[in-house]
Amino acid sequence: MYDVRLIITKRQKKTASINKTKKKIERRKYPRVDFIRRASYQLSKTSRNGIFTQDISQGGMCLLLDNEVYPGMILKVKFELPGKKYMPINTYAEVIWQDNYLTGVKFIKPASQTQN
Repeated sequence: MYDVRLIITKRQKKTASINKTKKKIERRKYPRVDFIRRASYQLSKTSRNGIFTQDISQGGMCLLLDNEVYPGMILKVKFELPGKKYMPINTYAEVIWQDNYLTGVKFIKPASQTQN
């Protein structure tokens, strides 16, 4: 299918080594699960395709974007959940952090399922 490789930054390596010696304190409200899918996002009137998701939870997701964004920016995100019928999910998300285009977002509006 698609060959997706994520670059581990120095910051992530440092965090991983710290986590081996200390118990990691999870601050997320909802647990995340691996979720690698193609997705798209829209920032103002510019639509971008060919991005990927990395993980997802009830409250947000991690995306590998093709553009630099900043905390507080609002993205319109479109992706598909696996299941019997693939239906696109359209939702709005707020950028919480970004590190080398790996971007954490928090869902801010309920997702809607649309058939396109």
